[in-house]
Amino acid sequence: MSSGLSELQMLQNALADLEGSQKATFAALRHHRKAKWTQKMKEAWAHGRGLIFDYIADKYTAPLVFMRRDDESLTANTTEINEILRSEKAWGGIFHRYATSRAGGVL
Repeated sequence: MSSGLSELQMLQNALADLEGSQKATFAALRHHRKAKWTQKMKEAWAHGRGLIFDYIADKYTAPLVFMRRDDESLTANTTEINEILRSEKAWGGIFHRYATSRAGGVL
């Protein structure tokens, strides 16, 4: 029976270690995000205070992004753009550029 208790105690210790590690990871992540946000706000303040006020007042408008379809027309639909970017057709030529090359070949 003492063997079962020691195993339970080991599991509790492991859980406590895991919780401590998780708390430290999240604390570091919060610190990193806060530092990044602070830097972004300092840069925005230095280059034009109006951008910060617009952002806080919810007047900020994200830039409009366009993507060219296969038929050469444009789309601003973010779902469609995401599909275009994730398609094999968009990246296949880049990722398979050296697929037929010999291993260890010189570029």
